[in-house]
Amino acid sequence: TGELIWEMPVKCSYDWYNNGGTLSTPVLGKHDIDNLVIYNISRTGDNNNGTKLIALDRQTGNEVWSLNLDYYSWSSPVDVYTESGKSYLVFFDSGGYMYLIEGKSGKILDRISVEANVEASPVVYDNMVVIGTRGQVIYGIKIK
Repeated sequence: TGELIWEMPVKCSYDWYNNGGTLSTPVLGKHDIDNLVIYNISRTGDNNNGTKLIALDRQTGNEVWSLNLDYYSWSSPVDVYTESGKSYLVFFDSGGYMYLIEGKSGKILDRISVEANVEASPVVYDNMVVIGTRGQVIYGIKIK
């Protein structure tokens, strides 16, 4: 019908050399997070350089959890699941970090450096994450 069901305004910034806002594809959760939609919103926070990952209830738009990260990101978060349906998110930022995040709670489980800005979205096949960086390196990272 085109009727607005809910909205969630989030303050972000923009300038001529670095866009802010929602520039990536959100996660539409499945299995244990089938009630969530998870957005990456870049250039948020006090210094306007950070990212906010925010999980919203699909029906109400209410915030379920959020993470404020230090570096902006244009990369889409990617959802991965165990055979039993437990969810995890893989996420990269401009500071060159890869995060493994518990999907249901938003808890950061691990963070590693890929040593260069990541603007692309990762590809995941089984337990292998593949990502290219602005440092002209392609990584294959095994998650377990």
